Amino acid sequence: MAKSRKAKQHHSPRPAPRSGALPPPFARPSPALEAFLACLDPRRIYITHVDAHAPAFKRQIFLVPLLTNVALVLGLLWRLYVAAPPYLAALVAALGDGPADGARPGVSAAAWFLLDWAVFTYVADWPRGFFLGRPASPVQWRWAVRFRPDEVVVRQSRRWAEALHIKAAADLADHAVIREKVGPALDEGWMGPRTGYAMMNADWELDFAGMLAAHEAVETEELKLADLRKSVFVHTPDVGWLVWEAWKGDGAAVDEDERQRRKIVVFKDRLTALGKESLFFRYVELLQAESAAAPPGAFTAAERRARAVARVAALFEREGVDMDSVGGVGEMPGLEALEGEG
Repeated sequence: MAKSRKAKQHHSPRPAPRSGALPPPFARPSPALEAFLACLDPRRIYITHVDAHAPAFKRQIFLVPLLTNVALVLGLLWRLYVAAPPYLAALVAALGDGPADGARPGVSAAAWFLLDWAVFTYVADWPRGFFLGRPASPVQWRWAVRFRPDEVVVRQSRRWAEALHIKAAADLADHAVIREKVGPALDEGWMGPRTGYAMMNADWELDFAGMLAAHEAVETEELKLADLRKSVFVHTPDVGWLVWEAWKGDGAAVDEDERQRRKIVVFKDRLTALGKESLFFRYVELLQAESAAAPPGAFTAAERRARAVARVAALFEREGVDMDSVGGVGEMPGLEALEGEG
């Protein structure tokens, strides 16, 4: 793998293989993942999945922190432009014979200095990390990956994982902290409406270097996207990296009613993220009106759906919302029900 992966490799000692059963649902990862796992920090827990949201939706979500950090940079530059001359004059005076009139900086000047110091020490960290973070930043990640239909997301635990003191694979069996922290992060109801960038919270952050390495491995065909489906990776001193392939449990547990419910929730959350929650309710009203507009058999299923799609497209156009930004027609709940009524 290329530079981005090598720059972040963690050379933890390779444990000697041991026999014996591993605590379910953990298993040994595929050998194909070995190079990717070498990029990860063995002190952290990782979750990977493939983000299949529409590129337009990902672009709109990322635009918010981008514009926020650009505004912060401009604000900091403006403050530097305004504050630098007085501070420079005060420094020159302090190094010389002092102010010509014998005045000394007052309480107000000292307060402004402390405020500026706090702003440039703490607030400036946000845009610095966003644009110049190491080993990789959000901007570097987006510049390399752009906005794709399928993107690998790599989440890593925050400092809480380092306090788990996992000494052996057996410690993972029914581990209360892992169950408390990892379980909610895998919930489809929570993950569904969120792009990868929107999944950072108090327990999890994004590993931008890991995501760059993952995409690089996929592009060079060292890995397939399927290798990085929803999975949890944990390192133990006695066995090494273990994987919980959480994606295997998704299909069996979700029936059709639940799938439809989640589709509605995801669709509503996407519109809410765009500031268009009211559009969701108008969309529902439109479908209800379309369903009652003609008796069964008056139109074929294809005609009913085509007419509904045309009205939905007109509604979204009036609201200035690109249908692709919420997943396109295929991700809109309720349209398939019209086909069944024909």
